[in-house]
Amino acid sequence: MTHPYSIIIPARLDSTRLPRKVLLDIAGKPMLQHVVERAQQSHAERVIVATDSNEVRDVAEGFGATVCMTSDHPNGTSRVGDVVSQLSLADETVVVTVQGDEPLLDPMIPDQLVALLHRHTHAAVTSLCMPFSNAEDMQLPENVKVLMDIDGSAINFTRAVPVVGATQTLLQHIGLYCQTVGFLKKYLTMSHGEAEQRENLEQLRVLEHGYAIHMLPWHGAPLIGVNTQADLDAVREMMG
Repeated sequence: MTHPYSIIIPARLDSTRLPRKVLLDIAGKPMLQHVVERAQQSHAERVIVATDSNEVRDVAEGFGATVCMTSDHPNGTSRVGDVVSQLSLADETVVVTVQGDEPLLDPMIPDQLVALLHRHTHAAVTSLCMPFSNAEDMQLPENVKVLMDIDGSAINFTRAVPVVGATQTLLQHIGLYCQTVGFLKKYLTMSHGEAEQRENLEQLRVLEHGYAIHMLPWHGAPLIGVNTQADLDAVREMMG
């Protein structure tokens, strides 16, 4: 059974490490188009690009995407909150946030995140993780680690390499999030905790306020979020 849900893709133009990355060419298409087309192959009822850039809007509408213009936001989650507010989505509506720099997204992933949220009713959010490709990648602070308990609930997110207990698992966190509109609204009113500010990881706010995040370990084809020129080169090579 497929539960109804929407996908919202925050897409900002002014990325710091790789300027204008969502519009950079990969195999003859802007990166954002790859993300949208893969998201549209899922069972989502609607796929919406959320941006404050007129240029991103024009390009996205040019390849047929639905776009919602937002104000400027500090992160993707608050931009998604802007969209659900503009669309007056009901609190029980399930929304999956897919970053605009995930051109290798597998269309099954959003469906699985939604199924996981319905199955694990204790969790406020479901999110994605995958094994590190090598030991060197694990050391990099830009590769966020998620420490999970034996049931798959997140214990902590960190940029450091933590000590892993006997019944715990450490994987790389991928920033896709599934939650209800009601919880998203609540999240946006929560105070920023010490861990969130120290690590600069917005997902820690959920844990610091006592809510659960259940993780979906992904063992399919590797995902590469494009944050640097090296990431872009790797994805271009994979996608021809």
